[in-house]
Amino acid sequence: MKAFNLSNIPSKYYKFANIFNKSKSEVLTSYHLYNLRINLEEDTQPLGGIIYFLSVSKQETLKEFIEKNLNIYFIQPISFLYSVLVLFVKKKDEPLYLCVDFHSLNYITKKDCYSFPLISGLLNSLCKA
Repeated sequence: MKAFNLSNIPSKYYKFANIFNKSKSEVLTSYHLYNLRINLEEDTQPLGGIIYFLSVSKQETLKEFIEKNLNIYFIQPISFLYSVLVLFVKKKDEPLYLCVDFHSLNYITKKDCYSFPLISGLLNSLCKA
């Protein structure tokens, strides 16, 4: 594993350095019995946005990103038409870094609501075990 430059990081966080390993970030976790979906609110339609011109290099970067992530199953084709703003940021270690703005999709996404257990209830259940 490549050593990280930890000079700007407080020493109490050194034990977490392996979490940010690039090779680990390219591997998915094990398969679960459920799939995550983006469910839309009732009576809403996916929004269409303005289509902006992309330079040839940005089109190639976008195409490579989509192909790579489809092949390793990080992303899947969607079943509805929806457009989002795609931005490219120049980073020092990569020519272009893709950023996708899902801000408008957040407004029409059905929010998942799960109640959280009270801390007192969790502590009581631990005491009984």
